[in-house]
Amino acid sequence: MRRGIPLWVLLFFLLASKAAAQSSPTAPSGFAGTAQSVNTILWSWTDNAINEDGYRVMSGTINISGDLSANATTWLQGGLSTNTASGPFTAQAFNSTGTADSGAASRNTLAVAPAGLAVTAVSSQAVSLSWSANSNPGGTPFELERSTDGASYAFLDSTTLTGYTDFGILPAATYFYQVRARNGDAVATGYSGPVSTRTDAGNGPSGFAGEAQSANAILWSWSDNALDEDGYRVMSGTINISGDLSADATTWLQGGLSTNTAYGPYTAQAFNAGGTANSGAASRFTLAVDPAAIAVTGLSSTSVALSWSANSNPGGTQFELERSTDGADYVFLTSTTLTAYTDLGLFPAATYFYQVRTKNGDAVATAYDGPVSTRTDAANGPAAPSGFAGATQSDNAIIWSWTDNAFNEDGYRVMSGTVNISGDLAANTTTWLQGGLSTNTAYGPYTAQAFNSGGTANSGSASTSTLAVNPASIFAGTAQSVNAVLWSWTDNAGTESGYRVMSGTINISGDLAANTTTWLQSSLSTNTAYGPYTAQTFNAGGTANSGSASRFTLAVDPAGIAVTGLSSTSVSLSWSANSNPGGTSFELERSSGSGYVFLASTTLTGYTDFGLLPATTYFYQVRAKNGDAVDTAYDGPVSTRTNAQDPPAAPSGFAGTALSPAFILWSWTDNAGTESGYRVMSGTISISGDLAANTTTWLQGGLSTNTAYGSYTAQAFNDGGTANSGAASRNTLAVAPAGLAATAVSSTSVSLSWLANSNPGGTPFELERSTNGLGYVFLASTTLTAYADFAVLPNTTYFYQVRAKNGEAVVTAYDGPVSTRTNIQNGPGAPAGLTGMAQGPTSIFLSWNDNAANEDGYRVFLGTVNLSGDLAANTTTWLHSGLSTNTLYGPYTVQAFNTSGTANSGSVNKYTAAAIPTFFGYGSDSSITMFLSWSANTNPAGTVFDLERAVSSGSFFQISTATSGLLTCPRDSVERA
Repeated sequence: MRRGIPLWVLLFFLLASKAAAQSSPTAPSGFAGTAQSVNTILWSWTDNAINEDGYRVMSGTINISGDLSANATTWLQGGLSTNTASGPFTAQAFNSTGTADSGAASRNTLAVAPAGLAVTAVSSQAVSLSWSANSNPGGTPFELERSTDGASYAFLDSTTLTGYTDFGILPAATYFYQVRARNGDAVATGYSGPVSTRTDAGNGPSGFAGEAQSANAILWSWSDNALDEDGYRVMSGTINISGDLSADATTWLQGGLSTNTAYGPYTAQAFNAGGTANSGAASRFTLAVDPAAIAVTGLSSTSVALSWSANSNPGGTQFELERSTDGADYVFLTSTTLTAYTDLGLFPAATYFYQVRTKNGDAVATAYDGPVSTRTDAANGPAAPSGFAGATQSDNAIIWSWTDNAFNEDGYRVMSGTVNISGDLAANTTTWLQGGLSTNTAYGPYTAQAFNSGGTANSGSASTSTLAVNPASIFAGTAQSVNAVLWSWTDNAGTESGYRVMSGTINISGDLAANTTTWLQSSLSTNTAYGPYTAQTFNAGGTANSGSASRFTLAVDPAGIAVTGLSSTSVSLSWSANSNPGGTSFELERSSGSGYVFLASTTLTGYTDFGLLPATTYFYQVRAKNGDAVDTAYDGPVSTRTNAQDPPAAPSGFAGTALSPAFILWSWTDNAGTESGYRVMSGTISISGDLAANTTTWLQGGLSTNTAYGSYTAQAFNDGGTANSGAASRNTLAVAPAGLAATAVSSTSVSLSWLANSNPGGTPFELERSTNGLGYVFLASTTLTAYADFAVLPNTTYFYQVRAKNGEAVVTAYDGPVSTRTNIQNGPGAPAGLTGMAQGPTSIFLSWNDNAANEDGYRVFLGTVNLSGDLAANTTTWLHSGLSTNTLYGPYTVQAFNTSGTANSGSVNKYTAAAIPTFFGYGSDSSITMFLSWSANTNPAGTVFDLERAVSSGSFFQISTATSGLLTCPRDSVERA
């Protein structure tokens, strides 16, 4: 007979595993994230489980928090990016049986306050602004706010850009701006700003910009926004540099400029008899010139030294060098303001191609110079030094110097042919002093030699002479004209072969005869510095130099002095530089009919003379000075007569002060000395009538309560015209509210009401509360005339008072106080939804809904017995433990209580869980029956046991139930099991 695994063994393990299986934990709830900073988020949840092993924060199926302890309800996520979304995540409770997840949540880290808010452009109707995102990522919304007084800001716009143009604003008005960021959850940062600016007067040109046409010309252009202009000018500050251009002109070509040089800031100015209006400012560089003569100047196995000519580009010009290995595909190598570069880290025995171009100050590139190509040395030996030269130190010493181009040299030597005259010098040495030499004697040719174990590499050769004993002295230049300088010196030598005038190491005069003491340098530029030069005596033994000197050529008389602008107190003048270069000083003199006096010195070719008398004739003349302060003759005189009277100066500081609900006092500062009077204007309407000269206030009456008046301006007027202040608005005062009444509605609320008392809709009312009638604290602000105060205690007296605020937050007197006493506290609301859940053979878990807002706590009753004692307010669960196995307990009720009474839930009954039975064995009383027996294991009498059977490795299925630990079954079923 075949026997398998005994049935009682299978039954034992089945029942034991089923009874011991732990239930999965209850899922957490209320999962949410709170941004703590720009790089941390605190995730939190409610712990609803009593059998969890711990918690995790999950991103899909990924555990991002690691396993947290049981009862954990928070996890801080750090190392995050600014204003970046984290999630969706879930909180997961886990134990050995399984897991349970909360709902999903996402959260953004905080944004950073933007930085560097600045005004970038201004016109009569627009202000352009920019700011830095300050590490906030793309897509971050920025909120821009605007104010007209620097105090009260209003929302302007929201944008994800870092710039904004505010259109449709008023001309000649001051505006203040501030900006803040919001993260993806709309949490705002602090503000950047404020910044302020004043818009142009109006009708000014817009879109002013320059475009470089060449290395010496810029085309300036603008949009013609005016309908009544007499013409246009391009202005450098207060100087008209273009002359008066025709009406409707929109371009002006500025020529005769220097290469790659910034010009500006300039503005385009529209003008007519009524005044001027300027565009925003702009600057522009002229184009750079292509560099020239790129050449390889040094070579080693791993480096190439290059140089090129700046080709009239000024110092500071950027040169872009590019390299190629095939002469076709070039890559950027470096950008430098020098005219030389050493390309290091190259491969030995490799061919490289180079080309260079320039960029002007606006990053506009020229064509390339090049290419030039070379092949690096094979390897090993050091790179040859370059720039080898000798400099005379005295009549018996020469210092030899070179450039160290090697990185692997053991040292350097100075060589005379194959003879080492310096001895071995240390690595990185770049000079050697040769002493004990003869006076006025030539030494060389020598070379500088780099050496290492791999070989040697020599520089080019050089020679020089020691000084003669008696160099020339007292070297000086005298300007002879606008294009010639006479250079002179004292002849101190008795053995010279001749003289030269030297610019550094360059002989600019040619060899002059012995005993020569002057040389005329001609064909020079006007008012231009030449030098420093030296006079050099020479003979077969060497050379000797004088001290150095520099000199300017003479300036040219300025020309074409003319009056270009006129008012009652000012005259604008211009003149031609007449070939004098930029930077030439011009001296302007003025006369009113009895001799000229010095007026000003300027390097510009225009000047405005302020502070003059009206209707007065003035004479002007101008002369130039060269760089050595030598004067030219005068150009002029030119005369003109100032106008009879200008419009008055505009008043400033215009503001209103509310004196009552019906009166506003408007005031301003009188800046004019020539006004006939003043007016207060609403747009183009005079609301005050003509007020006397020197008036600085006007009282406006008959107004409505808490109502905005304006915007108004103060206007000065005389026969010459008008001038307006900035605009201002003001609210009249509010009226104190009336009829405040307080009624206790319940033990936890007070109802309040009052009358607006002629204040218009939208007036804010501030309500204050006190518990003693003395110390009041702010309670609420509302535009209604009623309020319900819910934050009060039962059976307590409260005092209230209320006041109004006008549109500028000026408060009225209080109405009140009034008082009331809250009702005695009501009993709490009854708990609901009481349920029980067996937690095992010895405990029951009870839970309920908290329906009370005023309970002091809760109690759990079994019948009439208080099992729990007093539990805290808001408690919703309690575990009843130490119970008997598989036993019914109840009825349970939950009671809410406070000082006013109690309220009970409905009742519930619940069994504890059954215990796992213990299997003992089986027996047989015949060939066809078996007896199976087990222990009830603390389960009480009447407990139902389910018997299940499986055949071979198949599934278990129920074959019988029993209420005792004994069962008889067919033997063949056991043997087949």
